[in-house]
Amino acid sequence: MRSSIRWTAGELIPLADRLRYMLIVRITLFAAIGLGATLATGLVGSVPAGTGAVLGAWAGISAIAEIVRRVSRRRGLPLFGATLIIDGVVLVGLSEVHSITNVRYLIFLHMVAVVLLASYRTGLKMAVWYTLLLYTVFFAGRQGTLGLRPATPGMVARWDLGQLNVFVGAVWAVAVATAAFSSVNERELRRRRFDLEALAQLAVSLERAADRQTIASTLLDSLAENFPVERLLLLTAGPRPGVLGQRGTTPDAAGLTRLDPRSAVLASQTERQTLLLRGLDPEADAWAGGLMGGAANLILIPLFAEGGCVGVLVAEHSSRVGSRVERRLVSILERFASHAGLALRNAALLEQMERMANTDGLTHIANRRTFEANLEKEMARSIRSGEPVSLVMLDIDHFKVLNDTWGHQKGDEVLREVAVALQAGSREFDTIARYGGEEFAVILPGTGPDAAWAGAQRLHRLVTEGVTSVPITVSLGVASAPVEAQTAQSLVKAADDALYQAKRAGRNRVSSADGGTERVGVSLSDGS
Repeated sequence: MRSSIRWTAGELIPLADRLRYMLIVRITLFAAIGLGATLATGLVGSVPAGTGAVLGAWAGISAIAEIVRRVSRRRGLPLFGATLIIDGVVLVGLSEVHSITNVRYLIFLHMVAVVLLASYRTGLKMAVWYTLLLYTVFFAGRQGTLGLRPATPGMVARWDLGQLNVFVGAVWAVAVATAAFSSVNERELRRRRFDLEALAQLAVSLERAADRQTIASTLLDSLAENFPVERLLLLTAGPRPGVLGQRGTTPDAAGLTRLDPRSAVLASQTERQTLLLRGLDPEADAWAGGLMGGAANLILIPLFAEGGCVGVLVAEHSSRVGSRVERRLVSILERFASHAGLALRNAALLEQMERMANTDGLTHIANRRTFEANLEKEMARSIRSGEPVSLVMLDIDHFKVLNDTWGHQKGDEVLREVAVALQAGSREFDTIARYGGEEFAVILPGTGPDAAWAGAQRLHRLVTEGVTSVPITVSLGVASAPVEAQTAQSLVKAADDALYQAKRAGRNRVSSADGGTERVGVSLSDGS
C-alpha cells in the first residue's frame, strides 16, 4: 500500500506568493501595453481612449481582486483562476479589437508566467482559452459582429487566417515547451516534498516507539510504504548480528552466526559508508541465502549514532537487475536510517537504564523494587482469575560467618552462584529477585501450596549443589495466596515467617505456612 500523501501543483508555492507574483506580471503587462499603444499612435504620452478604458477597467478589476484576496483568504484560488481568464480577454481584445499588434507578443510572456506560477496544467488550459478567444475574435471580426474598425494610421493591419494559425501554433509551442520544463520541476518538487513529509512522519512515529523492535518495525513499514523496495532487513551491528526487523524476507535467521571478514554487511560498518551492490557474494555473505536468497540491486546503509554503529539496513531495490539506483532514493534512505539509528541508540540507553533500575547490580537478577512491583501484579491477576500464586523466600545460612571466614569477595561470588542456581531451577515467567543482603525471593505464578512446596525443595537442592566456591546451606520459607494470604504484603509476611520457622528449626530446610499453622519439612542435607 502506498502512502496517501498527495500534493497539487498549487501547494508547491504558497497561493499568496503566486498571486503576488502574478500581480507584478500584470503590472508589467499593463505598462508594456500602455507604452505600445503610445508608440503605435506616434504621440508620446497619448493612449487611445478605448485602450485607456480597457486598461483602467483591467487595473480596477485587478485591484478589487487583490483587496478581496487580502480580506477573504478562502477565495484566493477562485480569484486566481478568474483573473487569468480576464487577463486573456484583455490581451486578445487589445491586440485584435483595438489592433495594438505588439500586445500579441505579450501573450507569450503571460503564458510563460501562468505555467511557472500556477502549473503546467493551468498553462495548457490557458493555451486552450487563448485559442478560443483568438479564433472567436477573428471570425467575429470577419462578419463585422464586433464592430471592428480598419486599422488607424500608424497601426499594423490585422492578420489573415494563415497568420493566425501560425500565431496560435506558436502559442501552443510556448505553452507545451514551458509546461514540459515546468512539469519536470514540479515532479521533482513533489518528490522532494513527499520525501520530507514521509521523513517527518517517521520522526513523529519514532518518538512514540518505546523499544528497539518497535523502532525497527516503524522504520521498515515506512520504507516499504513510501519507496520502491522489495525486501528489507535491519540487522544489529557487530560481527555477530541479530535481526531487529524484516519485510519480505525469510523469517529463519539461523544463518546469522558470525560474519565472514569479507562480508559486505561488515564492510559497510567498518567503512562507515553506504554500499550499492548488484548482488551478494554467496561465500562471503552466506547468511543471505537463508534470509534474502537471490537478492539483487542491494543498498546497504550503516546506522550510526553518537559515533558508533548500531545497525545495518539492507534494502533490495525493486528495479530490474542492472539498472541504476537513483541518488535521490539513496539519499533519502540514508536520512531515514540516520533518524532510526539515533532512535535505536536512545532506546538502547533507555533499556540499559531500565535494567540498571530494575536489576541487582551484583547478581543481575531482579532487585527488590522490581520484586514488589511484580508481586503486586501477580496478586492482582490472581484475584481476577482465581488462580493461586506462591512465594518462596530463601536465606543463606550463617552468611556473616562465611564473609568473615572467606572474605567479602568470596561472599559476592556465592551470591552470584545462588542467583544462577535459582534461575536454572525456575520457569521463564517466574520472578527471581534479590530481596536484600543474603536473602532471595522467587514468585511462582499459577502455583498452589503443594506445587510450591515441591518447587521449594527442588530449589533447595539446586542451590546447595550449584554453589561450588564455598559449601553452604540455605533455608526456605513458602507461602501461597489466597490460601495463606490475601495481599502482597501478607504473602511476603507469611513466607518470611515460614523462613524464620525453618531457621528456628535448625536451618538447612524448607518450611511452609499452612492455614496459620507451620509445617516444617524434613532436613534435606546435613549442615549447621
